[in-house]
Amino acid sequence: GSETVALDETVEMIFSQGLVDANECNEIVFSGGLNDTSLPVSAIIGATTSQVSISVASLLRLFTTPQVSYSSSSPILNDRETYSYFYRTIPPDDQQAQAIVDLLVKFGWTFVSAIHSNT
Repeated sequence: GSETVALDETVEMIFSQGLVDANECNEIVFSGGLNDTSLPVSAIIGATTSQVSISVASLLRLFTTPQVSYSSSSPILNDRETYSYFYRTIPPDDQQAQAIVDLLVKFGWTFVSAIHSNT
């Protein structure tokens, strides 16, 4: 599944075909062509889903590499001890749900329709 692919790609990125020493995991070597370069990894952007972010964050924590997700909203990722290098740009699901309830109560709304799309 996508979780396994994400982990495989993360490991591949970190070790980049064995060109990065396990003791120097703060650098990734991009090779190919005339301009082979070694660049420090500042952070990883993604993943899109919480399930994948949980797995990737668990791995990146070992390398003290920050991960920033723009859409992973699981409250599980709130655990700063376990996911100390995970950050997100949106609130977790439980806070989003509470905000919706607060709006319903504030305006006295008694009927709500939810619209969802998988595209």
